[in-house]
Amino acid sequence: LASRCDLIICGNDYLAENFARWNKNVTIIPTAVDTQRYMPKKNSRIKQQSIIGWIGTSANSKYLYRIETALSEVLRHWPQATFRIIADSEPIFREIPKDRIEFIRWSSEKEVEDMQEMTIGIMPLDDSDWGKGKCSFKMLSYMACGLPVVVSPVGMNIEVLSLGNIGIAASTQKEWVEALLELLSNEEKGKKMGRLGRMIVQEHFSLDFIAPKLADCLRKIAP
Repeated sequence: LASRCDLIICGNDYLAENFARWNKNVTIIPTAVDTQRYMPKKNSRIKQQSIIGWIGTSANSKYLYRIETALSEVLRHWPQATFRIIADSEPIFREIPKDRIEFIRWSSEKEVEDMQEMTIGIMPLDDSDWGKGKCSFKMLSYMACGLPVVVSPVGMNIEVLSLGNIGIAASTQKEWVEALLELLSNEEKGKKMGRLGRMIVQEHFSLDFIAPKLADCLRKIAP
């Protein structure tokens, strides 16, 4: 199928390199974020509780299980923190007490509001072909909402992290614990990362930036 296409549009370098085996006419256009929808919460009040948050489908709960030990340790060290999960169904953890978990069933109407209330957004992945093929939309959504991020340095996540001091990369359980505790204990640092992250999304991944690039590509093959 790829060899028969006039143009292949890929969301990241890893996908583009793979499709280039069958078609030399490959271009990279990252997944766009609607920054008019995903944005920091206005007039936010002082938070009494810190929220470590994750949004995704239940099929990707496996990535949370991989860092469950780290999350459990962070919550033990930081009693005023909660782990928020926004998904279609609630994961079942063995190490994290149920009273430290806040499950919110995903809905298109509330997903942005539920993310805006978070203190930190997380995106754990495994270093697999599937993980490398992901286009960091979860990470970019957090950033658009003004959140600092802690993410696995896999695939496009590495590229996004390289654009500025917008979060922390974590691979091992120890790194996850240290990164999350660092941001929980330094609220001002997290806010600064969040502001820069928002700016980077606006400049590189917003609809206003991506749409003209997509239009140019389509015009070249269908003048």
